[in-house]
Amino acid sequence: MLPFLYDQGLNARFWDKKIGIEVPRNEDDGSFTKNWVAKSLNLDVVDEEGKAYRDGAKEYSALFGDKDLHDRYMDKCVEHLEKHT
Repeated sequence: MLPFLYDQGLNARFWDKKIGIEVPRNEDDGSFTKNWVAKSLNLDVVDEEGKAYRDGAKEYSALFGDKDLHDRYMDKCVEHLEKHT
């Protein structure tokens, strides 16, 4: 994960389901290096330590890729807003 805007950083840090690895950044200016990106990708894709992340991503891929489910969530959200505004 390489968050850039708004809540992406918070989501990346607090995601406890092990579906992605946040690329480390310099705390002072937010910069990152190619070595940090490579190390994160290597851990996720190649290393045995990254197996938990690969397994987690596989487990949640069906949920995140379910367009019908997300459409229903949006419909319910709009319905709720229409009723309560």
